[in-house]
Amino acid sequence: MHTAPKQFGKYEILGELGRGGFATVYRARDTRLGRQTALKILDPARSWESDFAARFLQEAQAAAQLKHPHIITIYEIDEVEGQLFIAMELIEGGSLRDYLQAGTSALDVGETRALLAPVAAALDHAHAHGMVHRDVKPANILLDRMNDGSVRAVLSDFGMVKALAQSTELTQSGAILGTVEYMAPEQGDTARAHEIGPAADIYALGVTAYHLLTGQVPFTGSTVQVLMAHASKPPQPPHELRADLPPAVSEAILCALAKQPGERFPTARAFVQALAAAEPPPPEPAKPLPAEPLPLPLAPAKRERGPLPIAAVIVVVLVASILWGARAIVLRRQLPTSRATITPVAIDCDAMVATVSALSNQNNCESAVAGADAAIAAGCQDRSLWENRAICYTMLGKVDAALADFATALDMNPGDAWTYINRSYAYEKQGRLPEALADLTQAITLQPGNAGFYFTRAHIYKQLAQLKDALADLTAAIDLEPANAEYYLNRGDLYERLGELPAAAADFERFVALTAGDDAWTDYRAARQQWLQSYQAGLATLMPATTATPISTSTAIPPTATPAQPAARVNSVANVRSGPGTQYDRIGVAAAGQRFDITGKNGAETWWQIDFNGRAGWLFADLVSAAGDLGRVSVAPAPPTPTRVPPTATPIPPTPTPIPPTPVPPTATTVPPTSAPPTPTPVPPATPTAAPP
Repeated sequence: MHTAPKQFGKYEILGELGRGGFATVYRARDTRLGRQTALKILDPARSWESDFAARFLQEAQAAAQLKHPHIITIYEIDEVEGQLFIAMELIEGGSLRDYLQAGTSALDVGETRALLAPVAAALDHAHAHGMVHRDVKPANILLDRMNDGSVRAVLSDFGMVKALAQSTELTQSGAILGTVEYMAPEQGDTARAHEIGPAADIYALGVTAYHLLTGQVPFTGSTVQVLMAHASKPPQPPHELRADLPPAVSEAILCALAKQPGERFPTARAFVQALAAAEPPPPEPAKPLPAEPLPLPLAPAKRERGPLPIAAVIVVVLVASILWGARAIVLRRQLPTSRATITPVAIDCDAMVATVSALSNQNNCESAVAGADAAIAAGCQDRSLWENRAICYTMLGKVDAALADFATALDMNPGDAWTYINRSYAYEKQGRLPEALADLTQAITLQPGNAGFYFTRAHIYKQLAQLKDALADLTAAIDLEPANAEYYLNRGDLYERLGELPAAAADFERFVALTAGDDAWTDYRAARQQWLQSYQAGLATLMPATTATPISTSTAIPPTATPAQPAARVNSVANVRSGPGTQYDRIGVAAAGQRFDITGKNGAETWWQIDFNGRAGWLFADLVSAAGDLGRVSVAPAPPTPTRVPPTATPIPPTPTPIPPTPVPPTATTVPPTSAPPTPTPVPPATPTAAPP
């Protein structure tokens, strides 16, 4: 019995999902990124020849370049100890084969068309990029249940069959690669291998449609019997197996199943369009999407299954129907005169907009951009297409393209505050901070009650060194949301930078209280608690006995009086140093409100010399209010700069202000900044400075 490995390189194996002739697929967790993936590991015994790995990797890498909403995303292609593997998107809903096995009846034309339209779009996209799938079948069509309850059909297993087909040993042995029940005639005949192209995938799509509509494949039997039937035997028309199918449906499917590639539909979407044209009016509304997850559970034989929920809610016409355009499609196979021209399927812009928004919200940006491109090309005019594409362009680093799309979205609705917010992030990525600030100001003008907008603008103000403006915005944010811990954290950090340590301490205490028990803030909370302990210890132990007295109504410097002796009043807790600069030793701490006589200054007038307990001390001028006849204060000589021994501990880094996440409206990609912790900040060491400078 095969036992799944517990670890495969950086992947933790969580369980087996499926097994085939060439590979085993596992549910795995990427231990570096923390995400679950589908991990396909090729059987090492199947690496028949030395150049197999190179061919496989080349084809898999080519498949990985296909970016489409309905093609599975490949994360990584590599090998571990000689075993090739592919790490790809994990689809939770099972396959179309699982769905068919869960029921007992065939699907109707609308359900079939709904399922195959996105698959056809994916195939046409691959064909346009020179890729042929070669193994289209229900087992390779995965059903991904989206957050909004809709279902996304995803085509998987690109590249593997072609890589295997090029194996010299397999070619020499005459091995058949693919699934014979769905295999085009040219795939089963080595003499016709040169004919294999996009038409082979259209044939397989036709077999899949036949299976969905009739509950069976056209040909069964041994491998040789099925291959011979594909090559020479006409399939029984589907309407002869199921009386409620219109003959036009059979004509469309038989055209896809033509023996010669040139007699089939020119594109996969043309085939699905023909099915849509032949679709009879629905007898009743589709039933709602069931609550149970896909695949649907097995049921008694007489269970009546309602219409496939995809017919009601799946975003089925996303790219396929969009790209059909307005021109009529003419079938290659002869049809009755009344059916010679097929009416195009109507474009469902609402469904396409919903899918693009869902992909954008899931950060599947490449697929979201592809979907938006197609929807816009088809004439859909919903402004969210441009905005979601702009957000994704920004995340992908294509900022110029993002700014162009934001401009279009704002032309369509210049009063949308969220668009300005999102565009400000694009400007910030380009370093265009004044433009970002202008957009944020406009957003606040439009929505003055949104605390997150002030918080985001404060972030820009800090980068522009406009700290007082940043402080005002953080205060406005707190006034609007007084229980938001993130705002207190950021304002406390800003107060610390400004030297207003009592205010910083008050904000940090509030932050600690609001985040008590919240694991998401553990590191931040511990750092600020450590800061508060050091701050209190600094006030208690570093302030020497001093003859200076706190300011009072009797000793305060009158605001309009000019005392004979110049004096300084401390605005906030400040360090007193032995010389004019932070390179000098700290000799004490002056409390807010204390008054000292000014006895000198440095040449730049940025430090005042004071009488501090009978010795010369120096205060940073920005931290005090000076009064008196300052013109009479002369420049005092600075003492020698002290020689310092390099510290053995790590120097105290400045505490960077957490960068707020970019707020985005509910229909866009991300969430307002109040919903997630800020970017991690370094934890300060055990003895941070108690006062500036």
